Amino acid sequence: LLLHKIGLAHRNIRLEHYLVVLFLFLTFYAALLTPFLGWIDVPSLTMKHGFFIVLIILVAVIWNYFYFLAIKSEHMNLVENILSLSPMTTILVAWIFSPQSFDLRIAVLALIVTIAIIWGYWHKHKLQLSKSAKLLLISVIFMSVENVLVGMVLQEEVIAPVTLFAIRTGSIALFFVWFFRKSHVLQMGKRHLGFMAVIGAIGTAMMLLRFYGLRDSGIIYTSFVLVLVPFMVLVGSSICLVSKISSDIR
Repeated sequence: LLLHKIGLAHRNIRLEHYLVVLFLFLTFYAALLTPFLGWIDVPSLTMKHGFFIVLIILVAVIWNYFYFLAIKSEHMNLVENILSLSPMTTILVAWIFSPQSFDLRIAVLALIVTIAIIWGYWHKHKLQLSKSAKLLLISVIFMSVENVLVGMVLQEEVIAPVTLFAIRTGSIALFFVWFFRKSHVLQMGKRHLGFMAVIGAIGTAMMLLRFYGLRDSGIIYTSFVLVLVPFMVLVGSSICLVSKISSDIR
């Protein structure tokens, strides 16, 4: 997240260039890993699995576009605050799909966190959020839906996390290449390619760890672990952005 902010806001990489190149790198890394870690149980695949995978791709396209659009213009503290809703939102969505997993203690915690975030943006009896903040809220909802769908598919063990990630990421890359086909993406400065390659590697590791967590530890537990992310962002942004380390990244 910090490197995304540096790339979009400090290096001023155009959003369309950023999205296309990022997902091409993600696809490249996923393709490298698939022969070693990937597998798919074709006989066990059903129409339901196929539908969920297509839905994962569509939802991921939406939240990624809104997410990067928002973090390009918003301050890190607001991004961190809104992203802190993601784990709780994921848990709530999981309960919609699986009501038997409902836990009152977790529900109370989710309510407290949600009220705390809303209270921070409540001024004069009105909720004040910028347009990009609202887009980030939408992305959090779709991100949560994707987490639940990914967990449901992977827990049935018909496809490996790496394979699902490769299909998802490759499809998103193709979509953004088509969507931004008139933006001359290849004109992005060569000095940014190394930076984007590093972000792609980190992004691949992060998403694969999340996919394995959703499969092996479950949706609820993995979401609780992700509660730590906003605190890491807060500490990291205070170190990297305030001390202007970003200006030294070439």
